[in-house]
Amino acid sequence: MTYRTVLAVLQGAKADRYCLTAAHAVARIFDGHIDALHVRADPRAFLDYTGDAMTGQAYAQLMDAVEQEVTDKARKARAEFDAWARESGVELASEPAAGVVRPPSTEDRRAPAAGVVRPPSTEDRRAPAAGATVSAAWVEKAGAEDRVVGRDGRLHDVLVLLSSAGQDDARGEQTIQRALFESGRPVLIVPRDKAVKALKRIAIFWNGSKEAARAVEAAMPLLRHANAVDVMWVEEDVEGDAVQTGLAGYLAWHGVAASAKPFQPGKRFIGELLMDEAAKASMDLIVMGGYSHSRLREFILGGVTQHMLENATLPVLAAH
Repeated sequence: MTYRTVLAVLQGAKADRYCLTAAHAVARIFDGHIDALHVRADPRAFLDYTGDAMTGQAYAQLMDAVEQEVTDKARKARAEFDAWARESGVELASEPAAGVVRPPSTEDRRAPAAGVVRPPSTEDRRAPAAGATVSAAWVEKAGAEDRVVGRDGRLHDVLVLLSSAGQDDARGEQTIQRALFESGRPVLIVPRDKAVKALKRIAIFWNGSKEAARAVEAAMPLLRHANAVDVMWVEEDVEGDAVQTGLAGYLAWHGVAASAKPFQPGKRFIGELLMDEAAKASMDLIVMGGYSHSRLREFILGGVTQHMLENATLPVLAAH
């Protein structure tokens, strides 16, 4: 498994550069391709909620204003993509170059040596070869952003979205949730105020859930290229202890050397505790399951996923 295709969702905001930078950080590890997607909202969908209570003239004026805002966001997203593409030197392409489509090599499908559990090799952690390229394409579609992203994400290996933290508009969080629940792909959620330059130090927030297991599987391409992997969990579930402590052994069978780091919860919220510990350890990325509990329960009672959506200061790779 590898990340050959990356979907970066641009909003027409200043933070779009951070989304593109993160997508590039992922794609260059695998000589991958980035589709930079901007979804133009349909003004009529917004006005359906208000149109019945408005006069014809007021409705027309509001429609013009919303259409102008939609156009401005699309223009800003495209301008940011063009500037980033020039500065990063990516190759502009909408389809694979001749010779890229190929069967797995012998190296790709090699079996581990008998009895050998090894840390990531130099080959596993290799930097892109000289002359290796990342390609990118601009993609613009119309519709509801969350639905388009949830649908189009199924044809990409990983999705990159800006965090919704600190945003008054709920559509960003809706898009993240739709991506997690409907794309079937891992979702990389990046801060709106920090560039992602490397993904070499990875923390796994582990609770033994099936969502966390899926996240680990989805993150395996990045874990194999990491220089350091820490498995972090909070010791509060005695019955799940065997599952908690067994992840490092599972990763070893996949060539990933990981350190186990359990913590006592004390009086702190689990999400806050783990995020602080990851920051102290200078981690570049957090891997975690998304919504091990229902979205409604997380919203009402609070949960680690909801906390991360609202407060994460590091990139988070999540899967449901």
